Amino acid sequence: MGRRKSLARHAGGLLTALLFALCVFQSSALAELPWPRELSAGQEAAKAYIDRVNTQLTIQKARRINSIFECYPSFASLGITETDNADAPETTELILTMASGSLDKLELHTAELEAFPVLAAACIQAAAGESLTMQEALKDPTAYLKRVRANSTDSFSDPVMEEKGDTLRAYYAYAPNPYHSEPAMPWITLTLIFPRESEGGGGLTVTPVPDTGEITRNPTNDDSDPDWVGYYQPLGEEPHLEIFVTPTPEPDSAVYDY
Repeated sequence: MGRRKSLARHAGGLLTALLFALCVFQSSALAELPWPRELSAGQEAAKAYIDRVNTQLTIQKARRINSIFECYPSFASLGITETDNADAPETTELILTMASGSLDKLELHTAELEAFPVLAAACIQAAAGESLTMQEALKDPTAYLKRVRANSTDSFSDPVMEEKGDTLRAYYAYAPNPYHSEPAMPWITLTLIFPRESEGGGGLTVTPVPDTGEITRNPTNDDSDPDWVGYYQPLGEEPHLEIFVTPTPEPDSAVYDY
């Protein structure tokens, strides 16, 4: 009787291990992205980058990028969708440009505000590599989400300088309801400008945000004319602060219609 019970337990353990292995296999198979069979240099760079992003998302137990909508030598559109390999974006889209034959720019657009910090941090860390940990990469996206929560009806947009520089650069934007949907659906955007390939890409330049999440106001203006402080580092110049008078903008090219 004891031997029979032992064999039963052993068989049960093998069955559990087999089912687990099948689940892992099916999960990884479903997560395969349909990249073109023959990849250009830019597409190779995009694939390697998205693999790194998905690795970080898996570690963080977050939803992975699981759909490619378009993929050309200089442009790729991907997203996180309810079903794998969907045909159209839903609430999260990533747009990569590779006109130089390497990664030039990433635009992450999402209406999943609570998921934004981890997703944005995964994108940043995958681009920065060993120069930035995931924990460090989380700081700015978390601060921007805090800013959105504090002023959820106010839009903002960092002025983006698209020319590549010595470091990875990050910019943020937010619109409360760019598609005029009912109920309102706010969207937040991260734009990354990748460094020149000849550079190590060490470090990250980012527009700092107030710790309180509040918009900084110019004391010379009244409350109807808010300003906010933006930071950027033009090529060949030392870092400096600029004041940008930014009224609430209409949705523009920073947000894409599907």
